[in-house]
Amino acid sequence: PQSAVVALMTLGAPLIQAIFGKPLITLSEISTKDKVEVLQKNASYALKNVLEGTYSPNITFCFKKLPDYKPSDAPAGLGYSSIHQELGRVYLFQENNPKVDPNLSHKRKEEILIQILESLEAREAKVYADMLMKKQHVKGLTLSVVKQAFPDLIKA
Repeated sequence: PQSAVVALMTLGAPLIQAIFGKPLITLSEISTKDKVEVLQKNASYALKNVLEGTYSPNITFCFKKLPDYKPSDAPAGLGYSSIHQELGRVYLFQENNPKVDPNLSHKRKEEILIQILESLEAREAKVYADMLMKKQHVKGLTLSVVKQAFPDLIKA
């Protein structure tokens, strides 16, 4: 089943590689049915949360532009943190999330985001940042494919 993950990657979009640590090829090279199967077979907390954050119209983030940060030069798997850990703090950046202290300023949110992005290895930071910008640069990965793979994930 892990070899199926190979179908999810494009050079400029490290979504699945960051989550599964596999070198991957493009989703555009396989059928929609196979894309759905690959997503389902590789479902994980991180994958589902990234897809939900990226594609759900009910989730909006407070950043229109990402703050400047220095990408980590840590080798794969050796970042100070991981996307699995940092997805637990993504709520801090959601607009109107009741868990967020109303006194948390936008400037402080930027500082926290910079700390998160710099603690992740570069490819995971890109996935996290792309989720906040509501776009994943994975050719062939669309809202339609995500909805077919995980019908209960995106609620309109």
